[in-house]
Amino acid sequence: MRVDSRARGLALLVLISAALGWLERRPPAWLEADPLSRPFGLAVGEDRLAGLDSILFPPPVPAPEPQIIDPNLASPEQWIALPGIGPVTAAHIETWLQSGRRFRRAEDLEQVHGIGPVRLDKLRPWLRFPVAPVDSSSVHGLAP
Repeated sequence: MRVDSRARGLALLVLISAALGWLERRPPAWLEADPLSRPFGLAVGEDRLAGLDSILFPPPVPAPEPQIIDPNLASPEQWIALPGIGPVTAAHIETWLQSGRRFRRAEDLEQVHGIGPVRLDKLRPWLRFPVAPVDSSSVHGLAP
């Protein structure tokens, strides 16, 4: 009789376990997803890059509008905004100016590496050279 009661007890335990789902061992939900059909747990048809287009492919930034500059005072960014001048040429201009030299006329720019007659012709409309102040003491031979 003991065997019968054990068998009944085991059968009852199996029925209760099956009813409660304990016998069915399922893997965690994150393991159920097929990584090939649902990468990163996304549903079929979902784009994992949705919303990233504006970050990955930002709209083009318009080039700065060229401005008339004083070549001796212009920043590298102002030089780069001019036609035919890129970062390398702007760096050459900056180095040339840091050596203590100054541009007195447009032709002086041809001394900078990378600026020749053709590029200088493109730059001329954007260059303004300050007029040197007249020393009033030298007018008509007057001494201070």
